[in-house]
Amino acid sequence: MWNSVNYDEKEIKLVYRMLNAYWNMHELLQLHAKKIVKPQKLEYIDEWLKSRTNTVIKQFTQSMEEYDVTQATRILYDFVLEDVSRFYIQANRTRLKQESNAAHHTLSQTMKTITQLLSPITPFITEKVYQNLKTTWNEKEESVHHLDWPTPGPTNEKIEKEMGIVKELVKKKRTLEERI
Repeated sequence: MWNSVNYDEKEIKLVYRMLNAYWNMHELLQLHAKKIVKPQKLEYIDEWLKSRTNTVIKQFTQSMEEYDVTQATRILYDFVLEDVSRFYIQANRTRLKQESNAAHHTLSQTMKTITQLLSPITPFITEKVYQNLKTTWNEKEESVHHLDWPTPGPTNEKIEKEMGIVKELVKKKRTLEERI
């Protein structure tokens, strides 16, 4: 049930990398905070991130309910770095440079969920992010720790599977580019 984790410099660097990506996403949203509006329609990649976010809520919550904080942290690590930072944001660079659109709204809602999920693990960082973005999220609560735990919405396995293939192709392309 409990996974003992010894101090490991590599693990510290991995956690730092995730928190750094999380902080950078927060700063990106702050640039567009006043312009974010709910879109009429989501793009396919936005639907994928919304579905992935709901899947992560389920997986993370289950791990936390089983007192497996190590597994829960790994779920968020993969989600923040691989799905959101290295894939979604990179794939939407052009859209994110434009005025408010579905990409800003989707990233904002995902960031709110990440903040809520991370709050028991990194309470001070998530509180700072929440304070900086709570008006963007139209939240009235004084603290991220006063919010209700996120409940997962519907997921779309078909979209997640298809985008998983695309994500793998992009990853392989980057690996090949690094070798050249």
